[in-house]
Amino acid sequence: MSSPLPIKWWRSSTFWRSLLTNLTQLGLLLLLLWVLFFAYRWQQLTDIEHSLQDTVDEWQSLVQEEGVEALVDDLRWDGEALWRSQWLSEAIEEEHVIVRVVDEEDRTLAGYAELYAEEDGWNDGLLEQEGGWDGHPLRLLSEPIDDTGINIIGARLLPAELMAWQNVLQALSLLLAIFALPLAAIAAWWSSRVVLRRLQALSQAVSQVGDGQLQQRVELHGHGDEFDASAQAINDMLQRIQLLTRNLESVSVGAAHDLKTPVSNLAGRLQLMQRDIHNVDALQEHIERSHDHIDTLLKTLSALLRLGEVEAGRRRAAFQTVDMSALAEDLADSMSPLFEEADKHFQCDIAAQLQVRGDGDLLTQLLINLLENALEHSRDGAQVFLRLAVTGRCVCLDVGDDGPGIPESVGERIFERFHRLDHSRHSAGNGLGLALVKSIAELHDGHASLAASKPGAVFRIELPLLEEGNEPA
Repeated sequence: MSSPLPIKWWRSSTFWRSLLTNLTQLGLLLLLLWVLFFAYRWQQLTDIEHSLQDTVDEWQSLVQEEGVEALVDDLRWDGEALWRSQWLSEAIEEEHVIVRVVDEEDRTLAGYAELYAEEDGWNDGLLEQEGGWDGHPLRLLSEPIDDTGINIIGARLLPAELMAWQNVLQALSLLLAIFALPLAAIAAWWSSRVVLRRLQALSQAVSQVGDGQLQQRVELHGHGDEFDASAQAINDMLQRIQLLTRNLESVSVGAAHDLKTPVSNLAGRLQLMQRDIHNVDALQEHIERSHDHIDTLLKTLSALLRLGEVEAGRRRAAFQTVDMSALAEDLADSMSPLFEEADKHFQCDIAAQLQVRGDGDLLTQLLINLLENALEHSRDGAQVFLRLAVTGRCVCLDVGDDGPGIPESVGERIFERFHRLDHSRHSAGNGLGLALVKSIAELHDGHASLAASKPGAVFRIELPLLEEGNEPA
C-alpha cells in the first residue's frame, strides 16, 4: 500500500471553511456594529424631531395669537432679528433651535438667513457657516403658517458623538475591507495547518496498519480534544483488529491441527479398507472407526459454526427472561448421575429465583460446557461444585473442583480457541468448549474468568441480574 498523499493547505476543505467562517464572523461583527449605530441614530433623530416639532408648534401658536412681529421680537439676538455667524455658534453650544422665519417672498424676517429647506416638512441638510460648524449635518422642519404667508424653518445639529461614531465605523469598514481577507486567510492557514498535521498523523498510522504493521498506534497529544478522541477510537479499533487477527491466525492453526488428525486417521482407515477389502470383519472394524473420525470432525465443525454464530450476536434479538436458578437445578439433576459414575462428588449451592435476560439455549450450553469440562478433566474422586449466587448487581456462577488447578502461566488463555493443557491433549475434545463459554457470556453483557482458587480450578461467569421492575415490556 502506498503512503498517503500529502494534502496541500490551500486545497484542504479546512482552510476554505475556516476562511469563510472568519470572513463571515468579521462581516457579522461589522453588520452588528452598523445595526447598533443605526438604532442609536434613530433614537437621536426621534428625540431631535420631537424637540423641533414642539418648538415650531409653539412659534406657530405665537404667530397665530399675537402676530409675526411677536415671533420676530422673541427671536432677536442682542436686539437684532437677523442672526450673525458668531451668534449661531453660541446658539449651537447652548443647544438652541436654529431658526429662520421667511415671508411669502422668501425674505428673512428673523433668525439665521443661511438656513434652507428644500421642501415643506422634514428635511436633511448641511449647515452653511463661516466657522467651525460648516458642513455639519442638520435635521430640519419647514412648516408654513396658514393664511399668513409666513414659513418657519427650524433645525438642530446631529449630535457630535453620533457623527464621530459614524466616522469610526466608516474607517473600520474601510480597514476591514482592506485587511479582512489577509487576516482571515492567515487565521485559516494556521488552523488548517494544525488540523492537517493531526489528520496526517491519523492517515499515516492507518496507512502503516494497511501495510501490515498492526502494532502501529496513533499518538495521543493529551489535549482531550476531538482529535484525541478520534485517535483513541482508532487505537481501540486497531487493538481489536490486532486481537482478531491473532485469533484468526490461532483459529486457522488450531483448526488445521484439529481437523488434520481425524482427516489423516480417516485417510489411513480408507487405505486399510482397501487392503482388507476381502476381510469382512476387519472391513467392519475400519468402517466403525471411520464413523468415529467423521463424528469428531463434524463435532469440531459444529462447534466452530456455533461459536461464529454466538460472536456475530444474531441471537441477541431473541433474548427473554431466563430463570438461571431453575436452569442450573435442572442441569445439576441431569449431570449428577454422570459424576457418580465417574466416582466424583458433585455438590450444588443454588440461590433461588435469580433471573437474567438472555437466550435460554445458549445459557444451557454454557453451563453444560463448564460441567462437562469439570467432569472430563478433574481427577478421580474429585470434589466438583456448582454455585449460583448474587454478587452486587450480577448473577455469579462458579463451577470448580479441588484438583491441581490451572497453571498461572496459562491464565485467561484457557478461553482461547483450540487452547488445551498438555495433560488434556490426549483426551476427547477440540479446545472450543471454554471459548464458547466466554463468547456466550460476553453476548449476554457478562464476563467469563478464571477465579483465584487454591486448590483447584474455578471458572466464574458473571451476568447482569434482572431485577424486579426492570423487565422489558
